[in-house]
Amino acid sequence: MRLYFLLFLMATVVLVDVAVADDYFADNFNEGFIDPAHWNVGGAITVTNGAVALDRQSPGDSLATISTYSGDYRIELDSRLDAIVWNDMFHGIAVMNSRGAGISFGYSMYGKLYLALSDGTNTGYNYAAAGSNQPGTWLHWTLIKSGSQMTVQVNGVTVFGPIGPMPDGSRVLMPGLFQDGDGGGYVGYTNSTVDNFIISPANSGVPMPAPMPIKRWGQIKKLYNNQ
Repeated sequence: MRLYFLLFLMATVVLVDVAVADDYFADNFNEGFIDPAHWNVGGAITVTNGAVALDRQSPGDSLATISTYSGDYRIELDSRLDAIVWNDMFHGIAVMNSRGAGISFGYSMYGKLYLALSDGTNTGYNYAAAGSNQPGTWLHWTLIKSGSQMTVQVNGVTVFGPIGPMPDGSRVLMPGLFQDGDGGGYVGYTNSTVDNFIISPANSGVPMPAPMPIKRWGQIKKLYNNQ
């Protein structure tokens, strides 16, 4: 089984230190292209119908913030799983530093949402309730970093956390963790759609941006952490 974080596959995009930190912004992708003021693109990530099509046809297909983030912050986005295969069995979002330490959260081939926490060398996995992937349904994800801990919510319900430690100086990457679950050739591609991305200060006294309307709310049962 080959396991590695997409961060390591994007050295030219992600591991280059830049003089940008804590660039808080909102992006609904309605311009029809990836905004180079905020994002670096690896591979064939495209914008379709005002949303990002995360069609990972190779491990290097990814979107990463130019900025790094430290302290307390909040990430929100709308996500929909379109397809998932064993060749690419995890799909979602990662928040990690240049050593690969941090978290990756999203959909798993097991039919349920996952969260992976890595110290840059070792990785531990947690899973939510069976069926929580909800393929074809728009879900609103919120990731809140407070101190060294991260809390993950889906449609306002806490699914994971607080969990940590979360390092400062981290970037946001989508679709995050890559793992080839069967070691064979591609028989299809895992892909999802993302819209209405926001990253903003949390617990800082700075007003939060107003939430953007999402295309379609998905209803989700309350999720409970389980192994």
